[in-house]
Amino acid sequence: MLNAPPLTAADIEHFDTQGYLIIRQALDGNRVGELLEAGDRLVASDLRTGRQQAGDGRYDGFRNTIALDSHFTDLIDHPVILPAVVQLLGADLHVMTSHLIHKRPDPAELPDTSRLPGWHRDYAIAMRTLGHVAIPRLLVKCAFYLTDLTESQRGATMVLPGSHLLTGQPEIPAGASDPVGALEPSLQPGDCLIFENRTFHAGALHRGADTRKAIMVGFGHRW
Repeated sequence: MLNAPPLTAADIEHFDTQGYLIIRQALDGNRVGELLEAGDRLVASDLRTGRQQAGDGRYDGFRNTIALDSHFTDLIDHPVILPAVVQLLGADLHVMTSHLIHKRPDPAELPDTSRLPGWHRDYAIAMRTLGHVAIPRLLVKCAFYLTDLTESQRGATMVLPGSHLLTGQPEIPAGASDPVGALEPSLQPGDCLIFENRTFHAGALHRGADTRKAIMVGFGHRW
């Protein structure tokens, strides 16, 4: 049985209307340290299974990360986050994806408009089948951040509040890099950003000195 205080009505309303929710300090300092060590070991290894890297060296990580180290496996039934997901998506679910992402600082010559990845919705195979108009809430992704992203331009996952209700691509004004209202959240180590498959999101520019480190776990309907 999961013993966690339920999300408040305000939290659920925020997720329903904005398409995302931040759970502060979901991980304590010791847990963050363990996950940092586990992630660093993987990235320093020669393992190729599930590895995803950018050719220019800005990006390194692994898919299906929960199968690669028990420290990541334990995130499946996190005592705070899993009950929150059950409230947002229902109890008949399973893990659909997990992703360790180490995002290194962007080169100085890159313009501030650069986004890696660009603005998109998750679960592209469903998007191809159903399109923007008919796509329902199918997936809830929980992004645990392990490094300090309290300042802007530190490579956090940007979200477009309310974009899960759009029936098409968000409009980006001429000469701009982001839709109007886009948010780069301020996140501390241990914070968890929860967003659904329809919420448009992108990778913010990383002008910091250190590698941005995060582990994402995505839950979807069992069917």
